[in-house]
Formats: sequence, C-alpha cells, structure tokens
Amino acid sequence: SFKGMSEDDKIKRRTQLVQIWDEIENQLNNQKFWAFVSNEKLDRYSNKIEYLFDVVSKKIPNEKDPLFSYIHFFDEKETANSLWQKWVDVEQIYRSLVYWYSNKNLYHKIGYLITTGTAIGSLIQIKKDNTKEDFETKIDQLIANSIDDDWEDLSYSKRSDHSKITNVLLLANIELTRGNKNNNEFFPFEIYKNITKSLEHIHAQNIDGINENKKEEWFNWLRSHSNILLNVATDKEKAKKIIAEVDLIDEKTYRYEDFKTLSERILKLIPSDDTNENEYLHKIQNMALIGLTENISLSNSVFEVKRRKIIDLDRRGEFIPLATKRIFLKYYSSENGQHYCVWTKDERESYSDEIRRCIELYKPVIIEENEK
Repeated sequence: SFKGMSEDDKIKRRTQLVQIWDEIENQLNNQKFWAFVSNEKLDRYSNKIEYLFDVVSKKIPNEKDPLFSYIHFFDEKETANSLWQKWVDVEQIYRSLVYWYSNKNLYHKIGYLITTGTAIGSLIQIKKDNTKEDFETKIDQLIANSIDDDWEDLSYSKRSDHSKITNVLLLANIELTRGNKNNNEFFPFEIYKNITKSLEHIHAQNIDGINENKKEEWFNWLRSHSNILLNVATDKEKAKKIIAEVDLIDEKTYRYEDFKTLSERILKLIPSDDTNENEYLHKIQNMALIGLTENISLSNSVFEVKRRKIIDLDRRGEFIPLATKRIFLKYYSSENGQHYCVWTKDERESYSDEIRRCIELYKPVIIEENEK
C-alpha cells in the first residue's frame, strides 16, 4: 500500500502503522479489555490484532480455514488504496472498542451483549449505520430481545430455560453496577468469563438432586447443616442429639436410606416461612447467579448454609455478583424482619421487584388500551 509514495512518506506511514499496531496489540493484551470485547480465552490468538482482522473479514466462529482472514486482506485484486482502507477499518473498529470500553454506560450494555453471544461485527455495523443517539437505542433493543418476554415464568425445572434465566440474572447484576452513580465500579467481565458459573437455588429445604450413589455429597450436606443447627433450630435439645449422631456416623457402613431419614429430621428443625416450597422453588425469585473459582454446588442447602458460605467466599475475596451478595447479606429483608436465617416471602418479592426494575429499563411494561 506504499506504491507511488516518496521514500520519506513511506517511512512516515510505516512508522505510523507500527505505532498504532503496537498500541492495538498492547491494549488487546489487557485482560480486562480483552474480556470486554471477546468471549475467547486470552491465549486464543498469539497476536491479538488477528481478532480485529477476523472482524473486518467477517470470519464466522466455526470457519475451518486458518488463512481465511489472510486471504481476505491479501487477495490478488487488492490495490494500494483498497488495502490501506482495510487497515483504516481495523483502526476504526479499535477506536470504537476503546471508546465503548471507557464509557461506563456503553461498557455495560455492550459487554452484556458480547457476553451473551452478540457478534462484535454486528455491533460495529449498527454503529456505522446509525447516529450516536440511534446507536444506543438499537443497542437497547438488542438487550430487550435477549430477554424472554415471559421471563417471570421461566423455570429451572426446564433445561431449556437455564440460559434464559442466566441472561435475566446477568443483566440484573450488570444493571445494578451500571446504574450506581455514586461510584465508578465496572462489572468485571474478565472475572465472570473465567470462573465456573452456576444457577443456584437461593433456598432448598430438601435433598432432591443429591446423588444417592455419592457418599461424599451426603456427608458434606450433613456436616454443613449440622454446623448451623444449634443456632437456628426450633428445638435445641433435638438439635444437640442430631449433631451428636452426625459426629458418630460410620461412613463406611452408612446407607442412603440412613442419610435420607436423618436429613428429614434435620430439615424439620430448621425454620421456614410457612410457604409451600414447591410454589417458588424453581422460579426466578429463588434463583441466584453464582460464579465460583471452586467447583462446588450449593443448590441442596437451606438458606442459612448458603448465606454462611457466601459470606466466607466474600471474605476471601471471591467474586460474588452484586445481586447475589445482596441476597445473602439480607439486603432485601424488611426492617422488622424476624427470620434472619430464612429466605422469606417478602424478600423473594423484593428481589423480584429489583430484577423487574432492571429488565423494564429495556422491556417496559406495555399497558393495553383497554386497561387504562
């Protein structure tokens, strides 16, 4: 692309290109920036700028030809001007990404879209085709489209709903960070994308899902629940007897039926809010998004067990999404709440209301004419 230039101009252009190339490469090697613009692992590209080449060449994720982008840039039909224009396109994409990354509003909205699978090339195209104001409107529409219209009816019991529930909870957690005008915290996509993520029941007063063939799961459950029993039990004397039984268990001869019977006795001593658990167990008001560096599951634990575990993880500096942290720090509890160790109906409703406020920023409730 240097044809027809004087030697001085060639040197200037080469110098300019090298400087910008190095700037782009260094920025893309920033783990936080990379996690914002891509869902790929940091080591996916030996030279990170190739990611932008793939965007310009419109390379699809499952493209098998490793030379696809190279061929796009160095086709025999290319001229000096057309090749330089392709480089200008790379620069423009990079400048857009840097601006979005530095803008708290766009960082969270675009970060959410990329995390949930929107191709960055489509976002660049929307930017090209729209004014600055219309661009954000289009972005908001994409976010709205990523949330199921009947999101409040989603159920964890349906495997096909899991990703939809995750989108709802992720958006709520991101929105709580984006909407906080009192600090400059940004949602840490670089952490979120590099940890084990799971949907967890906030409260489950049953042992459904515990593998009856894995004794380790039984004993983990018994230990964690016996540890809280004396503090929360409605009958302290019965709690002491059960704790003693757990301490004396012979793990080699213990059977699943023994575990099932003992777990039922333990659960009867743990307070509840007298609501039929089956009415809300798998609904979004009883689901939390948890990301853990250690692959553990909390789903079959009662609220107090989970609360203590989350507090311990938070104390150790583990990443706990903001809405999830608020749940287990009793943020949604009323001032006169009496059940500190229970996930109450009032808290479930407050949590649902907060999620709804976040979603309605993008999917406002439409009031039918005949309802006015």
